[in-house]
Amino acid sequence: MAYTLIEQYARDIDYFLTFPDVICHFASAGSRLPLFVEENDLVNEENLRLIPLVSADVLGDLDVSYEINPNLSLITGIPQDSEDFQSYIRDFVGFAKLGFFSFDKTYINEREDGRYHLVAYPKKESDAEIVSAKWRAHLSPLLEIRGPSFPPFWRHLFYRGVGSAFLPFDIRNSARYFYF
Repeated sequence: MAYTLIEQYARDIDYFLTFPDVICHFASAGSRLPLFVEENDLVNEENLRLIPLVSADVLGDLDVSYEINPNLSLITGIPQDSEDFQSYIRDFVGFAKLGFFSFDKTYINEREDGRYHLVAYPKKESDAEIVSAKWRAHLSPLLEIRGPSFPPFWRHLFYRGVGSAFLPFDIRNSARYFYF
């Protein structure tokens, strides 16, 4: 089976990209999904069902701290000191605390637009790698990226605090950076 267009446009569907060293979470915000997600709805829904069931086993005693994209208010137009901002980041922070890099759809009114921005991510690079390795034992990959690692330019930008990593990118046009 596959997600229908109606499902894609009516739901905020969470999905994941698996790299050898980290796993990224994406929230679709009712937009068109990448084809690898659209065609694998059963696998994706099973992953989403499993996450709360196995998260205690995966994390163990590890307390994953997180960072928020420093440009998030600029991207979303929501003031960082507002209740709306705290409400907006809640689910993304939850995924970051589970060890995922968590992204949201940037232009929610443009359903065919593939641009996403980083919302929250694990503060320590080592936490992201440790937890991602444990998640692999439980989650079925929708798309396994078989490159050497999470794209090195992203890793460098996230953990060195370079601003351009925190700006929107187009997942469809970024595929050339991934190894399939």
